[in-house]
Amino acid sequence: MPYCVHCGVETDEKSCPLCSTPIIDPNIEDNDDERRFPYPEAIDELYQKVDMKYARRLALIVLAVPVLVVLAVNLISTGSISWSLYVIGALICLYTWFLVPVFYRFKRPYAYLFIGFTSLLLYLYVIARMNNGVGWYLGLALPIILVCFIMVQLILLAVRRLEWQPLERAAAVASLIAISLIAIDWICDAFTGEVFLNWSIYALLPLMALAGVFLLLERKKELKEEIRKRLFF
Repeated sequence: MPYCVHCGVETDEKSCPLCSTPIIDPNIEDNDDERRFPYPEAIDELYQKVDMKYARRLALIVLAVPVLVVLAVNLISTGSISWSLYVIGALICLYTWFLVPVFYRFKRPYAYLFIGFTSLLLYLYVIARMNNGVGWYLGLALPIILVCFIMVQLILLAVRRLEWQPLERAAAVASLIAISLIAIDWICDAFTGEVFLNWSIYALLPLMALAGVFLLLERKKELKEEIRKRLFF
């Protein structure tokens, strides 16, 4: 086994682990690197490819088990399908919110939002029909969810605008949140019969001020660089 001429340490490495002196063994040819240095320079990690079709089928089977159990218990206990729809709807929503983004690939992320919000709208509609509350669904739940859906879509669109600077995108996000809160407040007031914007004003002012600060910092390059130097000294 070769050794270091300075430290006397026997090693199979290309250099001494103590003083980093190159190890040269004259009894072994130069091209016999595999025998001189048995340890590979890089370790290859093997990643197994996941069969997405099988994973989707397996997830559906796992989801079907509690659905069938709940249906059976509901039918046996009451003789009809009633409260089990709450559980089934919740399971479907969980599937569309968490498993669809994992098991399905869409070219645009907006499709995931559409599927998720659609499942939520249908689930709330089932709850409203079962409790004779279609009025609050059409006047309150449906418009609020649509406002949230549009807001999230616009926020995602603003974040993906790579030609915008990061602070410009942050200002756009703050402005969109402020506008959506005003819309939700107006919807709630309209449902009660008296439109009087209240709590949304208190949320609007700081959000718009924050958006203004972001835009100001983006316009003032000197101030932006000074803050960056103070933060990351």
